Formats: sequence, C-alpha cells, structure tokens
Amino acid sequence: MSHPDRGGVTSRRASSSSRLSRAPLPTLPQSDSSKPSTSSPARNLSLQSRRALPVPKSFPPLVPPIHPSIPNITPSNTRRTTYRIHLKTIDLNKRTDRQQIFEVTFRDLDAPIIRLTKTRTGCYAVTDDATTIDRLTANEATEAFEKINLIPIEPPDIRAKRTVYVRQMDPDIMKDSADIIGTFIILVNEWLKGIKVIKIKDYTHIMKIVTPNTETAERILREGFNLSYTKISPQQCKLEKYTHVQICYKCYKFEDHPTYQCTAKTQYCS
Repeated sequence: MSHPDRGGVTSRRASSSSRLSRAPLPTLPQSDSSKPSTSSPARNLSLQSRRALPVPKSFPPLVPPIHPSIPNITPSNTRRTTYRIHLKTIDLNKRTDRQQIFEVTFRDLDAPIIRLTKTRTGCYAVTDDATTIDRLTANEATEAFEKINLIPIEPPDIRAKRTVYVRQMDPDIMKDSADIIGTFIILVNEWLKGIKVIKIKDYTHIMKIVTPNTETAERILREGFNLSYTKISPQQCKLEKYTHVQICYKCYKFEDHPTYQCTAKTQYCS
C-alpha cells in the first residue's frame, strides 16, 4: 500500500523534470555576413593575407640545430687529407715486421699512423696529421728507425714547407761559409737549433735554410731572426714552392697517368 504523500512527491518530481526537458536550449548568436565586421582592419588584413598564401606541396625536412657544445661531425663519405712518408729498407735481405713499425711510431715517437702500404723497397706510413710527418722525420725518429732496418725518406712537398729562402743578404755576411753562418744563427737564436744553411752558387745575396719542422719555418716567416748583429726581417724570407708533376717512368708522359696504370707495351729509356 503506497503512502499518499510519497506518491505526491513522486508526481511533483516527475512534473519538474518534464518541465526542464521542455525548456528551450540557449542558442549562440549567428554571424551575419550582411552586417559590417566589428574587428580591427589590421586583423582582417592579416587573415586575408594568410588565406591568400599558397599551400606548399611538400615541406622541407626539419634539421635540428647543432648545439654549441656538440662538435660538428664530418660525414663519413667526406675524403680526408692524408700524408705519407716512405720508410725505406736499408738491407733488403732483412725484412722488418709490421708490428715493430707500429710499436715504434706509437710508443717511442708518439706519432701514430693510420696504415702501412707495402712497396718493393719498404713501405709507406700514412697519417692524417701533418705534425706526425715532422715527428717521423726528426733526428730521434731516424735513429729509432735505423734500429729496425728502416730509414725515413722526407717527402718533397713536406721538405718544401720546411725550407726558407732568405733574400737581400749583406755581402759581408755571405763571405763566410754555410757552416759558419749556421753556427752564428743558432748562437743568437736558440729556437733555430737543428737548421741547415745552404749557399746557392753564383748568388751572393741569397741563402737557403732547411728547418727541422714546419713550425720553425712558419715562425721564421712570421718573426724573422737575428744574424751577426743584424736583423733579418720576415719580408726577406720566403717559403720554397713545390709543384708536383706526374710522370710515367715507362712511357714518360707528363700529367697523364702514373706508372702502374701505364698501358704502353714499349718501355722507353730516360
């Protein structure tokens, strides 16, 4: 049996819910194209310009920026500059083990190399650092290589970078021999130890100085040096130039092909 009050409450709740469902929902104001726009002219212009921009068919790939603390890594397909030096065998009847060469260059001379290329008279040591060539041709390196039956042959392009021509020399200084001039240079300039002075025949105002490394030659070009109470200025010094000419020693063609790529059937005498 139902209570009359409860039934009345139920009917009132039902009637109130029906009235809420019948109430119309609020509508948003629709924009009328006929009415003038209340927005600013600058905004309308920017909207129109954005609509007028053409849509690209393809977008370029996004490349992340390189952080300053991260070094720029060279791609692996980029060819590096390499240098090589000929290690000539002194006694061809005694071959030097490759492992010995790597140990001497890495441990004793602090001049690590990339690889060794075998030749008929020895091998070529290849590196990607020019300063390594300086270490491999120093006096200490020559003594170390002689112990394992090798002698380093200085490449001509590296030798040119170590050779400095000195011009406009005083005639009184050039009267002395090359050994005496070299001794005077070393006494006055301690950083020029190990140099060799060469006098050019029939030229009394030019001499040539062969330095032990490229750093010494560059310092001469930058600062000059002192000699017999006189100053040799950098303007008087000039680095030797080297021009590589490719020659085939079988057919003797110039700037055409190396000897190992020659296809000539006849070998000519020089």
